[in-house]
Amino acid sequence: MPNHVMIKTPHNIPSRTIRLNSQTYDVAGSVIGVQIKPRMGVATTNDITGLEVMPGIGVTAVTSTASIIGINVNPYLHATAGAVTGDVRGIQVTLEKPSGAGTVTGTMSCLKCYNNTCTTVTGGVFVLDIASHGDTQAWTGFLKAAASGAGGVTVGAMTAKNPENDAEAGYISIYVGSTRYEVPFYAVA
Repeated sequence: MPNHVMIKTPHNIPSRTIRLNSQTYDVAGSVIGVQIKPRMGVATTNDITGLEVMPGIGVTAVTSTASIIGINVNPYLHATAGAVTGDVRGIQVTLEKPSGAGTVTGTMSCLKCYNNTCTTVTGGVFVLDIASHGDTQAWTGFLKAAASGAGGVTVGAMTAKNPENDAEAGYISIYVGSTRYEVPFYAVA
C-alpha cells in the first residue's frame, strides 16, 4: 500500500472545508486557482486520473442525506462586476493529441457517462437534467455548434433517409416537465 499524503478536516466537524486559494486578487492578471497536472514518464498499462471525486453516503445502513453532488461548478459574476469580453463557461474540455503522438485505440470524448444504478430512482435517470432558468435570462437553446459539421451537427436535408417515407431505427427520449417526447433517428447503413 503506497503512503498517501492525507489532508483532512478535523474529524466529525462536517461544516469545515478544505480551502485552496480562496482569495480575491488585487493585481490584474490571469489566474488559475488550482492546477493539477500528473504525468506518467514511463510506459505503463495503468490509467492516469487527474482528479477523482466520490462523495457518498451509506457507511452505516441508516445514513441519509438531501442530495449528493459530485462537482459543483458555479462561475459567478457579482452584481458590481464589470463587462466580460470573452465567454463564461461552466466546464471546458479540450482534447489534445499532437501529430507524432501514438494511436488511440479507444474513443476520445469530452464526456462519458455510466449508469451503475440498481435501485429505484423515482425521478428518473438521465444523462442531462436541465433546470429552468433561475432568473430573467431564459436559455437561448439546447446546443450551439460553431458551424455545420461541428460536433456532428449538420445543417441541411438528410441525404440518407426521408422521414416521410423511411421508418425510423429508434428514438431518443426527451422529457419536458413530466411529458416524454421522442426524437427519431434513422440508420444510414
